[in-house]
Amino acid sequence: MNRTYLGIMIGPALALLLVGCGQEKSLRSICDEKPELCEHLNKDSWCRYERSDLIRARYNKVTSPTDLHKYELMKDYESYIHCLELAIHVQPKKSKDKRSDRIGSLMYSNQELKKLDTETASSKNPYLLMWHWTRDNNSDAKAAFLALEGKKQLEATELQLALASYYAEDFPKKALRITYHALELLKKNEPIPARGIQGLVSLNIKLKNYKEALVWANVTKILELEKSNISPDRLYRYQSFSEKDLSEIKEQAQVYADQLEDRKFKSPK
Repeated sequence: MNRTYLGIMIGPALALLLVGCGQEKSLRSICDEKPELCEHLNKDSWCRYERSDLIRARYNKVTSPTDLHKYELMKDYESYIHCLELAIHVQPKKSKDKRSDRIGSLMYSNQELKKLDTETASSKNPYLLMWHWTRDNNSDAKAAFLALEGKKQLEATELQLALASYYAEDFPKKALRITYHALELLKKNEPIPARGIQGLVSLNIKLKNYKEALVWANVTKILELEKSNISPDRLYRYQSFSEKDLSEIKEQAQVYADQLEDRKFKSPK
């Protein structure tokens, strides 16, 4: 999806929606209605997408302070912080003030994320339990999250992938089943998770299902997953494949890719 850039200083010609959803509030209208939500963020073009997502998450949290909106805000702060950490090492050619602005935004965002982390530490929301387990290494949050296995509360792609990661090392077959189920739960408004596809490659290699691993490596290639670092060529060292095998692998990979794009993935029998 192509995303339209809306900076902090928004001119009339840029008064468009950030994404192509007609029902979503424009970034300009958010900043006009609640200018405080657009403050303390860097004003140059670096991290513009992360910043825009952060402003929207701030707005959602202010207008509807649910645990889920708090989690989404924490994730967007995390992404924005990561981007700024890279940006501060780039020296602007024309204005040194830009670097100072980025540093100030980074410090502020770290403080805000820490506040949210503290505020949500006792939450029983599964997304926040996952956050405090995976980010803070909180053993109580981990135990509470794992206790929800098999229950409706964990029936979401992101949560299932976290559960699969727990079993991946010692119980790869179970992790494989959970990962497949995670992809079955994928919704129209959710991106295809690169880490889930990569997980299927790794798990199949661990189980010596090399043909299936190559299928999923080809899926990452077909879908052009941005964060994928898996090349199908790397898998040929595990096993040689006939022309018939390669044809079947290519065909099956396309089937999976089409299912994922339509959000109608079906776990292999």
